[in-house]
Amino acid sequence: MKSCMVEKLIYLKKRDRMTTRELSRKSGIPIGTLNKILCGETKRPSLSSVERLAVAFDVAVRYLMDDDVPVECAESAVTALAEKYDFYAISERERLLVERFRCCTSREKEVVERLAGQLQQVRGSGEKAGSRRLPVYLAAAAGGQGVAIGAALVEEMLIQDDNISRQSDFVVQVTGDAMAPLYCKGDLLGVRQGEVKHNQIGAFLLNGEGFVRRYFHSKGVTKLISINRKVPIIQVGDSDDLYCMGVVVGIVRRASGEGMPMSVKKIRTLDHEPMER
Repeated sequence: MKSCMVEKLIYLKKRDRMTTRELSRKSGIPIGTLNKILCGETKRPSLSSVERLAVAFDVAVRYLMDDDVPVECAESAVTALAEKYDFYAISERERLLVERFRCCTSREKEVVERLAGQLQQVRGSGEKAGSRRLPVYLAAAAGGQGVAIGAALVEEMLIQDDNISRQSDFVVQVTGDAMAPLYCKGDLLGVRQGEVKHNQIGAFLLNGEGFVRRYFHSKGVTKLISINRKVPIIQVGDSDDLYCMGVVVGIVRRASGEGMPMSVKKIRTLDHEPMER
């Protein structure tokens, strides 16, 4: 009698019209090892082999390993069965997001959950033609003195749809003249989440205060450099807590008729891992 896993593998091969040789090539499992699994000779395949087969067929590992999950539950249309057995097939990108979320502190998770909820609301609220909505930190970027992130305000804003806004994950508002004349007080800057490299302009949290600066990192020395020569350069020491919010893409503009957000919510100070220096 064939095991449930073998039945599922045979079903998936037929579903995807895949030969054993093709499956071997796609999964990276030697064809000899694969034949033993498919004929039931190998009663308990290694977890590594099961994971490779799951990736090859784009199904959850649990689907293959749990005999209580029916064969037909591999079909994406059977969502009710997926919910019943409490598992979901997710993409590689979604898996990476889950891993990153797990590494967040409890406060960071609260911020992520809040922003995700806001984005869901945006999807249902509709957008004007030629515009898009982005979360905006109304006082996260600063001039000579940093702005305490605990006092920063976050809300969504209708932004003109252009190349800069499409590359941006959120917006910060400049509150000083450190980056003048490139970025002036009141400007809204689109920021793309990710690593800021040497000589790039980014949005940073330094010891809980927000700054927009050019990032300098060379020979173990880290600085946050202003364009305005009247504003001092910030030397980042080993005891300082530096966190990168993202790379500044450029200036974004409110969509026509869009004023300041009506209801603005405070966000808590983030607990985070410092940047490597």
